Parts: sequence; C-alpha cells; structure tokens
Amino acid sequence: LPLSLIHIFGLSDGDVLAGCLSKNMRTMLAAQIKRADRIYDEAWHGVAMLASDSQLAIGAAAQIYRGILREIEAANYAVFQHLSLIHI
Repeated sequence: LPLSLIHIFGLSDGDVLAGCLSKNMRTMLAAQIKRADRIYDEAWHGVAMLASDSQLAIGAAAQIYRGILREIEAANYAVFQHLSLIHI
C-alpha cells in the first residue's frame, strides 16, 4: 500500500507493519475493497474482448479474487490475523 494512502486514513507505516487492526485500518481496507469491486465491475466487459481461450481463465480468476474480498469482509477485515480463502 502506498504511504500516501495509509496516511489519508490516519495510519502510519508502523501501524501496517505491526498488524494494527484499528477502526481506521478497517475503514481503509473497506474503501480499498470497494475500489477493487468498482474496477472489477468496469473491467468485466473486457473479458469478452480477450482471445476465446483466455476468457474462462481470466473470468474465473476475477471471480476467485472477488470471493477473497468477500471473505475479508466476512472476517471483519482481520487480514493480519486471518487467512482468507475460498473453496472451489
């Protein structure tokens, strides 16, 4: 994560390195997940523009990574204490 982003949310690099799961950290992670979801939504139509032999793999990867985001949310953003996995 860029330091500028960390600082916007009132965090320090030390907070991140220490695995501090404060309200500010959860707010930052929620904002980044929202941003990632927006990017996935905007890019989804591009999957159809890929070579046909690539579409399935890229589409599956996108859904898997979005699933990990949902798991992070379900774990209340405990990214330092909990490994978020999905089962396929």
